[in-house]
Amino acid sequence: MNEHATPRALLICSAGTEATAQIIAAAGRLWPGHPATILRVWHSSKNTLAASTAAITANGVLDYTALDKAIEQDAQEDAARSAEYACSLGLDAIADAVKAEGPIWQTILNEAKAHDAQAIVTGTRGRGDLESLILGSTSHALLHHSTLPVVVVPPATER
Repeated sequence: MNEHATPRALLICSAGTEATAQIIAAAGRLWPGHPATILRVWHSSKNTLAASTAAITANGVLDYTALDKAIEQDAQEDAARSAEYACSLGLDAIADAVKAEGPIWQTILNEAKAHDAQAIVTGTRGRGDLESLILGSTSHALLHHSTLPVVVVPPATER
């Protein structure tokens, strides 16, 4: 987090998916004009299954440093695009991309505290109960561990 950042009323979580626009739009409808931080949390390449051709050296060896730089850059670009979209909807938004050193939900809570957030807005991947039980759920963990209000925006349904 930028140490000189002003407190942000909302911490809006970006998952780097199409659902992020829906999450931001919901926050904009609920809190028009409010200051917000769009947070994109990312893991080191050693914690993900992602691969990037930019990270593979000429001899086919995976360069974890290059891969982490590519993942970080993607996260920063996603956060910036999301913050721009949030501003277009009337929110006073800034972007932040943070590397998770542990569970994503814990990083989100740490960032909410660092940003002096008053509420967290997040989405869900739309997993069923069994799948969430097995794989875990960031929104579920936030609901159980946060001392702040947490708004969970469900996935869009086709009409």
